Amino acid sequence: MQLDGDASVQMKDVGLLLALFAERKALPGWVDKVVGGGEVQATSGVRVDGRSVVLDELRASNPRIALRARLRLADDTATGNLYVHWGILGLGVSLRQGERKLHLIDAKRWYDDSQPF
Repeated sequence: MQLDGDASVQMKDVGLLLALFAERKALPGWVDKVVGGGEVQATSGVRVDGRSVVLDELRASNPRIALRARLRLADDTATGNLYVHWGILGLGVSLRQGERKLHLIDAKRWYDDSQPF
């Protein structure tokens, strides 16, 4: 059985979404300001089957910050890509088999060009 749909939620902040990709201490210092950036409206495509949960093109934003992500959770492993934008700063994070890689240079282009899983 498989469930496909769209979700829209209002969140207190983006802390939970960032925590899916990395511990905050592993991210640049300005990310703490993003987490404290206030409530965000988030939307995503969602697919759930017996083995995995996929968030496809998740978008969360408020007037100060924007976050985009693709995430697959399966077999206790998370795989995906994240892009966070705050002012002129941008950060990309790729997550593969528990390994995180930060993309600080031209992060938006990296995210746009990256493969989802």
